[in-house]
Amino acid sequence: MNEVLSRELGRDVSLMAAAPKAPSLEEYWPDIEGLAYRETVTDEAMASGAPAGTFFDFSALHLLTTATLDRLRAVYPQGRFEARRFRPNLVIEPTAGDGGFVENGWVGRTLVIGEEVRINILIPCGRCVMTTLRKGICPKIPAFSAPPPSTTRF
Repeated sequence: MNEVLSRELGRDVSLMAAAPKAPSLEEYWPDIEGLAYRETVTDEAMASGAPAGTFFDFSALHLLTTATLDRLRAVYPQGRFEARRFRPNLVIEPTAGDGGFVENGWVGRTLVIGEEVRINILIPCGRCVMTTLRKGICPKIPAFSAPPPSTTRF
């Protein structure tokens, strides 16, 4: 399988059953003013918020609120901000009156879902430039000089 994938992708690749000790990813940097790099690919460390031995981009769980999506839509309506742009595990609708980037106040707190689920909000969710690229019906967002200020605090 590794040989077939390597041949089709034009580079050496391998499938792994367990995460490497120091996982990394290739990050594409589009030609957007203000980014650290432009129109290039770099190797970046990953999974700093994930449990050891697991393989996640950043963390094991990613939360997003409808209040954040509503705020982004208000600030930049032509960006078409949909949950799929951010690929969350959970989309949460906060209580009435909670607006804007409500998740920013959740770091260090515990989110309770039902009788048994407790989620400790430990770290902010860093945003990469991928959230600005076209995804399905969500258009590219060229107006941002950096990733949208979405769920940057949980």
